[in-house]
Amino acid sequence: MSCDLTRSALHGYFDGELSAASNADFKRHLQHCSDCVLELATQEFVRDSLQRAPVYAFAPDSLKQRVRAHLRSGVRTDASPQRLIWQWLAAAAALLVVALLVWRVVPNVHDDDDYQAGLAAGIVVPMCARCNQAI
Repeated sequence: MSCDLTRSALHGYFDGELSAASNADFKRHLQHCSDCVLELATQEFVRDSLQRAPVYAFAPDSLKQRVRAHLRSGVRTDASPQRLIWQWLAAAAALLVVALLVWRVVPNVHDDDDYQAGLAAGIVVPMCARCNQAI
């Protein structure tokens, strides 16, 4: 494969992913590039071979019988409805605890008040305008 266009556009052309303009450009390119024609033919051969190949495997009869026997026996798995309810309740309780912690801790950590006003209030002593004394 010596054509640079083959590497960049052939797979898009083959999969029908190119725009109309790029598709037309690639078709014109195919008229004079034997490398791209050969590579496209190879891709089509592989696709057609895979479509005709018997790639489906049937389960053996012994496996089918074991699965059916297991289903008929009514064996309970660990995911019984009662166990699932308790798991959901435990998850909800954990979520509630986390929400309460976040509600209690986060407002104290991320105080949205103006920190400069708070700092000034702690430093500046308010004075009474009439008597000029600290309040």
